[in-house]
Amino acid sequence: DARSRLRSSDGPLTVQRRRLVRVPASSANLGPGIDAFAAALALHMELEVVETPGTFAVETDLAISRDRRNLAVRGFERLHPADGFTFRISSDIPLCGGLGTSAAAYVAGLVAADSIFELDADLLTHATALEGHPDNVAAALLGGIVICADGEATRLDPPEGLEAVLVTPLKERFQLFPNLTDTGEYRMTLDAGVSAKLFSFLDWQLTVSDRYLSNPVGGSKSNDLLLTTGLRVNIRP
Repeated sequence: DARSRLRSSDGPLTVQRRRLVRVPASSANLGPGIDAFAAALALHMELEVVETPGTFAVETDLAISRDRRNLAVRGFERLHPADGFTFRISSDIPLCGGLGTSAAAYVAGLVAADSIFELDADLLTHATALEGHPDNVAAALLGGIVICADGEATRLDPPEGLEAVLVTPLKERFQLFPNLTDTGEYRMTLDAGVSAKLFSFLDWQLTVSDRYLSNPVGGSKSNDLLLTTGLRVNIRP
């Protein structure tokens, strides 16, 4: 039950309103469907909104805003002020990489406010206004595969057995260290890598590293190339 019944020290029965919302990640611009075709993915963010009279707070371990700039709070405040509520946020969705992080946050806030205050609002319209385009928010709101047109979204069930492999964009780091006493000498490093999420707790990583020294010592190689691969386990308390 989304409502917790509490008894104060004075004796009267009070009702603490609470909602727990779980929203999926999404991949949009599928095929030719720019701002029109999207699909929900099996990664999720969770937003718990608890009524805390006299107190507003955002509680999370994520590197996101903990004030009213928070996107879930902005979604909530699209329908109702957030005063007197605490927002607890956790997520398996990468904060960057195009997997609908902002859409999920907006939708979570909207759904929580709409449910708490029984508003029966047009959540797709509000979410689209916040996000700027309908595809990610429609997939986050409806799940499955969505087609958006003329302010509406149609949901399609994905084919049985369909799976998605998520590969984050290439990460690169280049560094050049010139010799300040001899302008003809320098050292260069280049790191590039990709990662793919296998499960919510497990990533596969591939990294290529190059080290170049313009004037190696004692006949050693001027260039070293290293290829590494491995698994990263994400442990949450």
